[in-house]
Amino acid sequence: MLFRSIPAVAKEFTEAGSIAPWVRMTSLFDAPGTEPLAFALLAGAFGAPLLKFTGHSGALLALTGPSGVGKTLIGRMIMSVYGNPDRLILLRDDTRNMLITRLGLYGTLPVYIDEITNIDPLDLSDLVYRITQGRDKGRLSKNAVEKAVLNFWNTIAVTSSNASLVAKLAHAKMDASAEINRVLEYAVPPMQCLTRDTGKSIFDTVSTNYGGVGDRYVRWLVKNQDTHKQQIEDITTKIIPADAKADERFWYAIAGCALYGGAAAKSLGIISFDLKPIVKWTKDLLVRTRDSKIDHISDPIDALG
Repeated sequence: MLFRSIPAVAKEFTEAGSIAPWVRMTSLFDAPGTEPLAFALLAGAFGAPLLKFTGHSGALLALTGPSGVGKTLIGRMIMSVYGNPDRLILLRDDTRNMLITRLGLYGTLPVYIDEITNIDPLDLSDLVYRITQGRDKGRLSKNAVEKAVLNFWNTIAVTSSNASLVAKLAHAKMDASAEINRVLEYAVPPMQCLTRDTGKSIFDTVSTNYGGVGDRYVRWLVKNQDTHKQQIEDITTKIIPADAKADERFWYAIAGCALYGGAAAKSLGIISFDLKPIVKWTKDLLVRTRDSKIDHISDPIDALG
């Protein structure tokens, strides 16, 4: 049977514990300064299943920063929405074929890849393209007959690293603008509220209470799917700069899905924190991302100099 690992992995999309402890845990994000982690949770857990309504096949959200700031913890929270985070998280040493198989299996559910700091720049470029193209590469059989492509997806992948992936892409080739445009990246700073005890509490909560939030959210998604496209467009229009450019569309798709998904999660009672600070922070993020891109992209005259 093809992809023998799929049945075992698919069983991890299951429920344990209850929703209430998971929802109470999210009140952490009412603390000032936690917006970077809160946005990642909204984008991955609730924004990923909405990406298909933007017309994009895939997008990449990259969290950077030193160890201990909560990047892996937020990855566990994202995946715990739909199942067992211990089994659903991907690691930097997992093979490329495994990644493609998981993307195809997860479909419109989020993907979290932990700690890819040491990834080779060219492998990173390939990873960005693979995720955002939404399907596995085409192959030919021994008889030069085109094989059917089995893996397709529409999702937002979230990654964590200690160093900037955008900077690594910029140094990988003369013009990496195509890859950089597909990555929304920001640094996660240390937070006073995220103490060792708080981190352990979150870890324990998502390790024993998972899957129920996703079940409630997916039922809402299916029931209201005729309205999602327009709602996402309306929210995106309100947050993007007036001079938005076409090559920035991946950033705006991630942001729009995150905020719309977050608003839905709030109305469903599956998160308990205020979204207003997240909206303001997101607007600022989009401006900062544009400014940062200018610093990382060189034109031919710059290269000659």
